[in-house]
Amino acid sequence: MTKRLDDFLTKIRAADNTKRAYKNTLTQFVRMYGHMPESSEQSQEYIAHRESLGLMPATIGLDVAALIRYLRWEGIPINRMERMPVVLKTPEYLNKDEIKRLLGGCESLVSESMVALLYDAGARISEILNIRIVDIDWNGFLFVTRKGGRQEWANVSEWGMGYLARWMEVRKGKHPKVYGYRQYIDMYHLLKLAARRAGLDKFTPHMLRHSRAVHLLQDGLAWEEIGYQLGHTNLTIAVKYYTRPDQYDLKKVVPPVSL
Repeated sequence: MTKRLDDFLTKIRAADNTKRAYKNTLTQFVRMYGHMPESSEQSQEYIAHRESLGLMPATIGLDVAALIRYLRWEGIPINRMERMPVVLKTPEYLNKDEIKRLLGGCESLVSESMVALLYDAGARISEILNIRIVDIDWNGFLFVTRKGGRQEWANVSEWGMGYLARWMEVRKGKHPKVYGYRQYIDMYHLLKLAARRAGLDKFTPHMLRHSRAVHLLQDGLAWEEIGYQLGHTNLTIAVKYYTRPDQYDLKKVVPPVSL
């Protein structure tokens, strides 16, 4: 059993803190059952036991993530375990019509392209503002620096790349960053102005990130795929993104924006 757990942790692609969380869950599972998980039914029984202990939703979410990842690694059907309810705070978000209104409220290609990229990539303002011209892959990726300094390629559909292309056509100057000298506060005020023009009084730029996550869920994506799109590595985040998959071609998995 220990060897099987070690093999699993060695062969999967995951951050060290994620592997530690998986090891903790699976070790406790073995203590209870005497063996590694063998079915989704058994795993759900274990989750029900953990819930009966009154554990926090985030802790239960970690358990679900670990069990799903292990069952998939073993080739055992999970039988919709990823849909198990984990009650967490619901983020505020815009519907697709409101996002169209927000785009219509933009007075320049600067704010318009920023709205599009924040929504399409599910990114933070700082991540988009720090993109350099050399960080653009016109096949549909932007090399971003995530919170904490981690760098990776963010997936963007043709819709978002189209807005970026229109901005690049009129952009002036030779600054290495796509948005030049603009700072967070500059972009924040531009987007708030667009929201007021669109009649969206409670808007904050971060709502675009939440909106993308919610819309992808409505489109039928699993939480792990959504979490990968948004660049999450922490399994205890406010929305129940469970874990990164072993291998995913986001261009095949994540549907393009259609507004």
